[in-house]
Formats: sequence, C-alpha cells, structure tokens
Amino acid sequence: MKKMMLTLPALFLMLAFAQAEPKPAVQVPSVAVAAASAVSPSASKTIKGRVLDQGTSETLAGVSVECNGQKTYTDLDGNFSLNVGVNSSVEVSLISYEKQTLQIQQVSEEGVLIKLKQR
Repeated sequence: MKKMMLTLPALFLMLAFAQAEPKPAVQVPSVAVAAASAVSPSASKTIKGRVLDQGTSETLAGVSVECNGQKTYTDLDGNFSLNVGVNSSVEVSLISYEKQTLQIQQVSEEGVLIKLKQR
C-alpha cells in the first residue's frame, strides 16, 4: 500500500475545500472572453473558468483569482467563478507559477481556460 504524505498547505487546502460550498466553473481568457451577447460596460457578470498547468495540462487547485477586491480560489478540478465588471483586470496566481493579469473586455457563458507557467 502506497503511503500518502500531505504537506501542511495541501492539508489546509483540502480542509478549506471540504468545508466550502461548491462553486461553479469560471474561465478568463488572456485577451478577451468571446461575447455571446454584448454586455454594458458597467454591468457585473459572473465569469467561469478552469486553470491548468501550461506544461502538463493538469488542473491546478487552490489558484487565487482576484478582481476588484473580490477573491476566490479554484476547486480541486481547477474550476472557479467570480463576479467581474467588463473592462476589469483579473489576477490569477499560485505559488511557484508566474502571475497572470487578464483584461476582461466581454463576458460570455462559454467560460475561459487559463494556463499558468511554472517559474
């Protein structure tokens, strides 16, 4: 039987996700999210997405996704959702990965796929 060794941060993330309510998937593109319909610039919309490792394409859990003071984290499958305004900047970060800042120009229901590059 293979033994599993958890680090303290990994254990913290597992406990946090076990107690948190499930969040819908959210995606944020690096340039813009394709618009299914036009959204007024002042409107706030929920974006959905998934965050992957750029090299391995594995999903990343615990990634910080932040916009206008609101912050959420990806679930164990790399999914997130966040309310954002059009023309907002979204920061996506995780320890040992390069931080990405994405500009949201339009919001669609399709969602976004974000790939983070390891440092």
